[in-house]
Amino acid sequence: MSQAERGKHRRPHAARYLIDSYRRPEPAQPGDGNAWHTGICWFWCDFTVEQQVIYVGDIEVPGRLRGRLTACGLCVETLFEKTWRHSTYQDCKDVVGRRGNT
Repeated sequence: MSQAERGKHRRPHAARYLIDSYRRPEPAQPGDGNAWHTGICWFWCDFTVEQQVIYVGDIEVPGRLRGRLTACGLCVETLFEKTWRHSTYQDCKDVVGRRGNT
């Protein structure tokens, strides 16, 4: 079996172990010194309740509608988790891909 063929059969979780072993940052939380303010969470919470939120980005949808997205602490944690998993998955694909192509 050639080295390229062996690379195709590597398990991505082996590379993920190396990536996850780096120090993982903590998600933002109210009272951490970031710019939290009272507002409405745009994500998975009750959209009508004002609470401590933080700006996470802008959105633009067809029809030229724009908005400033804010999220509460729990939704920031969820976004952080999804982003972390996506990032480490992409890194694993890159690491395994490079090993398989050498």
